Amino acid sequence: MQASLRTWREKILENALFQLRVARGLFEKDAPPTACFLAMTAIEEAGKLPLLIVTTGWVREFIGPLVEPTPAWVRRVQQYLRGHPEKARQAAVWSLMVNGAADDRHGRHPDSGIHRTSGVILLVRSGRWMMLRNRCLYVDLPADRSEVVGPREAISPAHAYYMICMAHEVVAQQAMAAFDDLDASLPVEQTVLSQLEQFMSEWGSSVDVDALDFLADPEPLRQEAERREAIANR
Repeated sequence: MQASLRTWREKILENALFQLRVARGLFEKDAPPTACFLAMTAIEEAGKLPLLIVTTGWVREFIGPLVEPTPAWVRRVQQYLRGHPEKARQAAVWSLMVNGAADDRHGRHPDSGIHRTSGVILLVRSGRWMMLRNRCLYVDLPADRSEVVGPREAISPAHAYYMICMAHEVVAQQAMAAFDDLDASLPVEQTVLSQLEQFMSEWGSSVDVDALDFLADPEPLRQEAERREAIANR
């Protein structure tokens, strides 16, 4: 039997919720690198949902008008969604860039003035998303063979806390895209935001999110983002 696109979207949301739940548990068990990785993965997973919104039996293609979900269209979407940064970009654009409630919850960095919610898209635009993601998992050998840094040295509890918070925001915002039904999506959104508030209340005072370099000093990332985008637009 051919799975419906509605089933596809519901499974995506279910998986993102599972990843988020495990990320919280790992954070509480003092495993910030793996917690950060799973939270970033939950952001990417939920980032698929804006591309799969169905209205009256049609699917809005991510680069054009409404189209039928043909096999060719499904292959194009599958290929597009293989890119980790692209999924994170979709998540940030649809869930964090215009989200006043999230901006109010997380505020601005006291020195740089950046909205803390802007960190995700800044990491993606600057090409740092995959670098951070890989540091959660792997030990890199520097080219100059200087200090070898493992995940526990590279990824702090603040990294994990920040990504878990942003993953809650993204997953809550994308619940509607999974169901196309306010009665079904609203309880999920409310539950995820309630979990976020509890997580922030329990752990927010134990980490210093403002020490994260991409929030404390975002200008180098902005410059790198502009450089990369200028090259891409040539």
